[in-house]
Amino acid sequence: MATVLYCECGAGYRLEINEDTVFPCQKCERLIFFIASPTQPIVPIRPVLTTQRTYRSAKKEKPLFESAFVDSKQTYFTNRLVPILGVVALVIGLALTYFNIRPQSVKQANSADMPSPFLASASTTPNISSIANANNQNNKSAKNSSTSQNNSKAANSQTEMGNTSLANNSTVTASPSPTPLVERLANGANIIRPQGAGGRGVVRVLNGTSSDAIAKLVDYSTGKTHRLMYIRSNSNASIRNIAVGNYTLKFSLGSGYDSNSGNFLYSKSFSKFDDILTFEELRTQGRFQWGEFEVTLNPVAYGNAQTSSISATDFEDK
Repeated sequence: MATVLYCECGAGYRLEINEDTVFPCQKCERLIFFIASPTQPIVPIRPVLTTQRTYRSAKKEKPLFESAFVDSKQTYFTNRLVPILGVVALVIGLALTYFNIRPQSVKQANSADMPSPFLASASTTPNISSIANANNQNNKSAKNSSTSQNNSKAANSQTEMGNTSLANNSTVTASPSPTPLVERLANGANIIRPQGAGGRGVVRVLNGTSSDAIAKLVDYSTGKTHRLMYIRSNSNASIRNIAVGNYTLKFSLGSGYDSNSGNFLYSKSFSKFDDILTFEELRTQGRFQWGEFEVTLNPVAYGNAQTSSISATDFEDK
């Protein structure tokens, strides 16, 4: 069986042999390798965990001694003009307040001194007919109150009897269980308030799966959750401002996020990276140096990260 090989310069050669051979190109003198039976290497299919260092120049420090030169115009403005303007504004405010309050006080005083035309003169002699009418009205109100009390007692007794009969005849029905609040958060949304956000560390999470994910950054020594981020399927998100320390990255895959429980309801799984993420910050020669990690939640050819399946209890805080 003939085989045609092409060199990088474009020259082609027809071989009739089935053995490994090496020969030079007649046009550019490059070596052309022919392997008759190549072996297929074993390709690991794992998630990827890469580490890199980021450098940034340090901020310029403030000098210990500043210049002694003082601008005369700036000194006059700050020491003379600003206090004068403040005093003028204060005087204007007090004057406006005085002129607004004074007319109101004058009006109130005038209204208090004026006699009311609707005040009737008090009579010194009692009216016998009015006293009799008042006695009759009091007797009628007493009778009406007694009848209303009797009617209310009868109504209460009837309602008590009706309630007892309904209680005896009613059957106990179980209340329906509340339906979970299923939602889908925005990509990169923080589920909890970030903790320990005082560093420069970064973890870039690549979710190449068809399921949404919850990335959880846990302090390795205390087991406390510092970050809890929602990452949608086929999306990327970065956890930033991570303080110095050792952390474990856990993640959960699934669908139908329940905000009450903080977990997925369908097709959920829990895993963690076996490697510990160590964040350090160094300052050398006026430059800051810190670590950044990039991880993939989906297996990739030639991946170098080891992951382990964990239970829902291990995914929660200890």
